[in-house]
Amino acid sequence: MGSVAEVLAHGHGYATFRQLVAATSRRAVATAVERGEIERLAHGIYILPGLSSDWLTALAYDGVLSHQSAAARWGLPLLVTPPKPHLILPPKRHPRPGRPAVLHWAETTAEERRARLTGLARTVVDCARVLPFGEALAVADAALADGRCGQEELISATEAMRGPGRPNASLVARSATGLAGSFLESMLRALLITEQISGFEPQVHCAAGSRAEPCRSTGCGCRLSPPSGVIRRPACPCPGTPPVDLHL
Repeated sequence: MGSVAEVLAHGHGYATFRQLVAATSRRAVATAVERGEIERLAHGIYILPGLSSDWLTALAYDGVLSHQSAAARWGLPLLVTPPKPHLILPPKRHPRPGRPAVLHWAETTAEERRARLTGLARTVVDCARVLPFGEALAVADAALADGRCGQEELISATEAMRGPGRPNASLVARSATGLAGSFLESMLRALLITEQISGFEPQVHCAAGSRAEPCRSTGCGCRLSPPSGVIRRPACPCPGTPPVDLHL
């Protein structure tokens, strides 16, 4: 039998009083609270000290971190950190009083409820529902870049979606790529897609003499000129590539 703190550590940092007593004893729980080894968050819920504010909010509502809050947990890039945590609660549940939060109502899996966090693909498509296209595309690109989920998984998830945000989420899933080199590159590609400019590919390698350099925007030879806001495609050694300036 481990200590009360060890039991909490194995349970993502939280557990109910009943779970703790079953694994240890009532006396052990009371002693751990007196020593400051664990804390009582709410009636029947105990936590390890030092949990993040978002995590505490999810526990207080008995919800699941989702949308931008889940994206931050997964290490996905965000243009703006949400000022209040996003949580998913079960459908038709009346929210209990708690900390400030953005509440959503939807079904979640048993694993998501256990982890208090939506899965990676679910997180990406949820963000694609509510974020502007460019920001959502950057989130999706990052998720694909390290191989933790695939584009087909995102497309399947958006096809099963219903309700507001589905068109944006579907476009994000179909446009995402793991080849994007940065958040800025994803945002730039989103502008091109929005303007229906085609024929651009991320991170294309152009042979220049004896060297092969990746194009650091969305197309062969394209460069972003920050002072003028112009994407300039200069002379390129690749055949059939005319110079063009795109004013965004």
